[in-house]
Amino acid sequence: MNIRGFAGIAFGMALSSLHRPPVHMVLAFLVFSACLMGCNKPGQTGLLPGFNPAKLMGESLDAGLVANASIESFEGGTRRFGVIEEGHVESVIEMEVTAAGDGQWRTEIVGQRASLMRIEDGRLLLAETTDYPNNAVTTFDPPLPLVENGMSEGRGVKTQHQVVVHSLNDRSQVVDRGTAEQTLIRDADQDLLLPGGKKHRAAQLARTLDITLGRAKVHEETTSWYVPGLGLAAEQSKEVVKVFGPIGWTHERLWVRVPQE
Repeated sequence: MNIRGFAGIAFGMALSSLHRPPVHMVLAFLVFSACLMGCNKPGQTGLLPGFNPAKLMGESLDAGLVANASIESFEGGTRRFGVIEEGHVESVIEMEVTAAGDGQWRTEIVGQRASLMRIEDGRLLLAETTDYPNNAVTTFDPPLPLVENGMSEGRGVKTQHQVVVHSLNDRSQVVDRGTAEQTLIRDADQDLLLPGGKKHRAAQLARTLDITLGRAKVHEETTSWYVPGLGLAAEQSKEVVKVFGPIGWTHERLWVRVPQE
């Protein structure tokens, strides 16, 4: 499997094979992606043929169904996602979901990344992420909301968070600290045609996330599509990372749910 990086929130921030400053211990893993991997090359955000979300007319999905759809993504088992490049599935990754107790779920791609999610009152929250290659654990205080309960179309929620990066080998060792601000908005429902040819009505959630860690600043825009009965169906993300003023890079990605084998 060709894995050049990981872009998030979920879902994380892109992590290439090139050496980068310690700040990327947190940037490497933010979204629901908090446990989904695969970056498109810059400028290669080609949509899968048929994956052309279109606004639906009429009554939108009930807010409760949207919250349930997000929770369905964490009911245990294996999830398969296709990483899209140049309009086709470049690779497929598998994410394992296991219960962690106290309303928490752990998602993991073995040897790569893991995340600890919480479900509270119909809200899907990202509490912490683990980036194994960089020996880093990142925590969010309060946990980062990926889905809010009762989100009707057009509703937006803005939150602020403290971000702390710990050493995976010694959780008492703090590697970096910073802040994050996120705006989460439910946009109009859309019609999705996913691999396998089945059409779905999906709730569309747009997240804008700004993170500051020392001199590094990250701006990420993510759109996630949730389908009742399926869970997270697709996610598209673009991030801009600035380390020293104008110096930085941009990454884009698109992945979609693919049928289980």
